Amino acid sequence: MLQGEIISIGNELLQGRMDDTNATYISRIMNERGVKVRYRTTVADTREDIVDALQRAASRADIVTATGGLGPTVDDLTAAAVADFLGVDMFRDDAVDAHVRTFHEMLGVPCTDNALEQALVPDGCHVIMNPVGTAPCFVVRADRARMAFFPGVPREMTAMLGASMDYMLQGLAHGVSATRTLRLFGIGESTLQPLLPMDIITSRNPSFSFLPVDYQIHLRLTARADSEEQSTAMLDATAARIYEIVGEYIYGQDETTLEQAVFDRLRAAGLTLALAESITGGLVASRLVSVPGMSQVLLGSVTAYSEAAKMKYLNVSEELLARYGPVSEQVTIAMARGALDTLGADMALATTGNAGPEAQGKAEVGQVYAALVFRDPAREPVTFSRRIFRRREDCRGLTAQFAIDMLRRFA
Repeated sequence: MLQGEIISIGNELLQGRMDDTNATYISRIMNERGVKVRYRTTVADTREDIVDALQRAASRADIVTATGGLGPTVDDLTAAAVADFLGVDMFRDDAVDAHVRTFHEMLGVPCTDNALEQALVPDGCHVIMNPVGTAPCFVVRADRARMAFFPGVPREMTAMLGASMDYMLQGLAHGVSATRTLRLFGIGESTLQPLLPMDIITSRNPSFSFLPVDYQIHLRLTARADSEEQSTAMLDATAARIYEIVGEYIYGQDETTLEQAVFDRLRAAGLTLALAESITGGLVASRLVSVPGMSQVLLGSVTAYSEAAKMKYLNVSEELLARYGPVSEQVTIAMARGALDTLGADMALATTGNAGPEAQGKAEVGQVYAALVFRDPAREPVTFSRRIFRRREDCRGLTAQFAIDMLRRFA
């Protein structure tokens, strides 16, 4: 299997002033093209550091990409460092020179001498023109490695990455890689891991990884084979085994969000929804309406934070509030029934709770409730109750996720 390395060049990355989104994107593309990324290195804008990183990469990787340091300013030293590393001279590429001049003419700005320095590239390299900027990508060979160098601007790198990968992979047997992500909510890593067979967790092909994301778990499967059909079949077989064990917690695959899964379910069933929110203060509605077309399902939302608002807009009785307190299963069900009647939906979801930092009446900090009620008299309300021992905003966010997941499970 081909080994890959990604080098990110820039003081701003090391100083934490910029996120390295380039490396994340390149990692995904490399793996999809059958190159296993083994190393990701970040170095400063100095010739010495860049040369050192290239020497190490050339000794251990087949495919290397480097981003950054190819612009028109004094700290753009990558091309010169590559020439030092290879022991070659720099030369002016006439096609790049003309491209830089034309680009500046199109923008209506002067083309300065330092801008034209972007046409200086290491002797013997293969140049790939930049369709959305000025600095080109260039590809070189060193020992076992084929190396591509890009400007650090993400849209420029992205525009040239495909062509550079095609060029570097010519004549190399690299197979086909396929990835699938199973998205789960409602179960923790420590509970999930013992449920899964050890041969799945420790497998190298398909490889397996846990990715905690926003209080969810993403299970990433990556298969490598000689063809797309073979790698897809490997993913199908492993995913099927996981579904058999923990399918109730899997709400979707790859880019499917929890909200999208809920929308698809409600729309397919022809059901409409109303919301009544207290602790979440509109978070449930906000997350749901991030899905295009949600107006086909969601009729409206009532944010009733105070007891007075619960009584006025959701018809929660004063007696019920006094007897059980606003943070209670009984009041949450009453809020949902009020939204159901007010908005005329097929079902209604409500949330209450105490996110802290202090106890309020009968409600301990972190105590939350959610309730789902139905217009169909044959269906009983579904309720959720939990103590969430986290920061105030995390408590509210988790309550919203649990409430949305109730729709996926019980709608």
